[in-house]
Amino acid sequence: MTQVFESTEIGASEDLLRDKYSAMRLRASGSRHLLRLEQDRIGRVRLDRTTFQMDLDLEADPLGALVVARVVDGHASYGRGAAQRRYCRGDVYVTADPDAGFIASLHDYQGEIAVLDPALLGQVAEPAPGSHGPIRLLDHEPVSAQATAMWRRTYRFALAGSRACADAGATRPFYAQAVARLLAAATLATFPTTALTEPTAADRAAADTRTLHRSTEFIEAHAIHDISLRDIADASGVTIRAVQLAFRRHLDLTPTMYLRKVRLRHVRGGLVAGSPEMTTVTAVASQWGFSNLGRFAAQYRAEFGELPAQTLRR
Repeated sequence: MTQVFESTEIGASEDLLRDKYSAMRLRASGSRHLLRLEQDRIGRVRLDRTTFQMDLDLEADPLGALVVARVVDGHASYGRGAAQRRYCRGDVYVTADPDAGFIASLHDYQGEIAVLDPALLGQVAEPAPGSHGPIRLLDHEPVSAQATAMWRRTYRFALAGSRACADAGATRPFYAQAVARLLAAATLATFPTTALTEPTAADRAAADTRTLHRSTEFIEAHAIHDISLRDIADASGVTIRAVQLAFRRHLDLTPTMYLRKVRLRHVRGGLVAGSPEMTTVTAVASQWGFSNLGRFAAQYRAEFGELPAQTLRR
């Protein structure tokens, strides 16, 4: 459910930003002052749309989260002097390191903002050897224009998914977490990071049929639960990259694609066992984490050659 907050007074705006982000000291110029914040949540990610209808300087304490923003309108700058970063419409950027405070100036700013738990990065990738510690971002700006466009599409997809779940009242925790991890993976693809992107020699050696067997066994046994790549790798005793390579090498699939196939089979089983009078496609699909019914129906038809409603009626 979308929550909306508004403020037209500097003190109230400081309180609102402190509650939603971190402690901030604001200094607005001119007589205009409107802060509007729309928030949606999905898993461990918050999706915000912010409007600062004013000229504003701010100083913020560390956010404790990974905050990725896209300028919808207006201008923003971060830092001072030679280190100052300036952004305008269409730009995507990271506001600051999670454990670093920052200063910024916003001028009639509208933005799309994702607030991520940094630990999510470790669920979809591993730090490169020698990087010392959890995965971190190496720059505040995307690696390419294509990466910027990909981030925008992923954000919009996640927002649509969050709202669809809220409208249906049927959010399954593992669906929400899967979307959160999708945003984490998009973050790693958008910005330069310390994540390991290519398998090592050890990963290639470990990507054998034994790893595949352990991984598929784990997925089959836990498909009803929220499963991350990290969970699969830990259960298989190898790295995330080894798991990904094993699936690609032996099945020409990703682990996520395999998990979806398993869940689709369970949906089909529920529809076959059900009756049109007592069972609905929506209920069975939602049970297995398929909240976008249009996308689910297309995936189901591609897998089984018929629509889920046809399975239920037979």
